[in-house]
Amino acid sequence: VLRRVFHRLAIARPGELARTAKAEASSAAVHGREAHASVLSWALDRSADALTAADLAVLIDECIDLGRYDEAARALDEAERRGLAGGAAPRARRIRTVEGAGFALRRATLLRRTGRAREAERLLSSILRTAGTEPERARATLDLADLALVRGDVPAAERAMKRLSRVPDELFPRAAELRARLALGRGDAAGAQSVLDEAFARAAQPGESGEGPSASHRLWTLLGAVRERLGDRRGAVEAQTTALAAAEREGNRHGAATSAANRR
Repeated sequence: VLRRVFHRLAIARPGELARTAKAEASSAAVHGREAHASVLSWALDRSADALTAADLAVLIDECIDLGRYDEAARALDEAERRGLAGGAAPRARRIRTVEGAGFALRRATLLRRTGRAREAERLLSSILRTAGTEPERARATLDLADLALVRGDVPAAERAMKRLSRVPDELFPRAAELRARLALGRGDAAGAQSVLDEAFARAAQPGESGEGPSASHRLWTLLGAVRERLGDRRGAVEAQTTALAAAEREGNRHGAATSAANRR
């Protein structure tokens, strides 16, 4: 199937490439995120102008989740070339736009995934200072808290969480995850369980979509850690098994690898 798609993209005339890429990506989506990302990536290889800004954002998200970091970086570079998240415009002005902040947040995620945590933190701090909308500032704040927790700096993570004046509904699962991790860091496994109970209850409500595909497996992974801390080994294994299934269903290789390691 993908060979036929690649052939159609290869022979498409320049004026038809964007329309062909959109149609082929839509068809490939039924075969999963891997196939969908491949079509978008091939279209970008063929022509820098083949994808819309929205297509670039989807391609970056999928490639980061799939561990295809070089392709994610290439799509981010193209966004910057267009001035969406870089280029000639001053950084502060770029990030004040919702679109610019969105691409900057994706760049920070990629930096972190590729072991460049300090650069990610500097970029997130810049987004926090200059982003023009609350959801983007909230995402940057949550990511900064996450980075602080990863390096074991619980006080810094708590300070970051206290800066959140309001958590947008779509970020509630992520905020709940971080609050639960903070509780675990303080040795309060019961408190972490209470936070997760609320998060799962909200996730079960109709129309509660959460932050996106990656929210589900992270909550289950954390639940496994909480059950382990509470001495419930069976519950921990069950939660990690569910986390692995959710990550695989979402096409998230990074999450699946983490969940598989936690089951051992």
